[in-house]
Formats: sequence, structure tokens, C-alpha cells
Amino acid sequence: AAAPPEPLTVAFVTPEYARVTSTGGLGVYLMHLAEALAARQGLEVHVLAPLWAQGARGEWMAEELLRKHPHAGWRVLRFTVDAGGATPAIASLNSGSVRGVHLHLLRCSGHFEGAPYA
Repeated sequence: AAAPPEPLTVAFVTPEYARVTSTGGLGVYLMHLAEALAARQGLEVHVLAPLWAQGARGEWMAEELLRKHPHAGWRVLRFTVDAGGATPAIASLNSGSVRGVHLHLLRCSGHFEGAPYA
């Protein structure tokens, strides 16, 4: 018997994702699209988005994320980004799975400090 085919990987890069933070239609649309695709057999869906320090309503997003999705299996990878500045930025990539979608949320000092589009 032939081995089952490898799942097709679909990746989205977006400034907002409704399960994390959303200011309007883009985050909601992408969430519904990603979850619908993840429900299909043979697809593996990944979303890369910033983990804003604050949401549109002023809530602290890292705490809110853990409270809303405590069983997502969050993993944190910390690293340094040297973009040619005097001080390298410290960043972390928080990854977990929510409703079948693999979320990869990027935090970076000096970036994503406030709310989206603020």
C-alpha cells in the first residue's frame, strides 16, 4: 500500500488575527478562512502574526492569549535580531495550536508595543 501523501502546508502572514487581536474585518476574515482550511483533511495551516503588547481595547495580549487558550500547547522561542542598530532587538516567537491552526506570534522589543495601527 502506498504511504498517505504529506499534508499540503498553507501559510498566512498577517498584521492581525481575530483569536489574538483584531481591529476589523481582516483579522476576522483570516481567522475564518484559516480554521475552515484547517478542518479539511490533508491541509496544515500556519498563521504568522505580531503579538501586539495591547489589544484594540487596551488589554495585555500575552495574558489574554493564555487566558483564552490555555490548552494550545504554547512554546516560546527567544532570539536576538540585529537589524544594524546600536541595540539588537530581543524577540520571541510564541507558537501554539488553536482550532487546528498553528499560530506563530512574534513579539519584538521596540515593535508591536501598543495596539494595532495605533
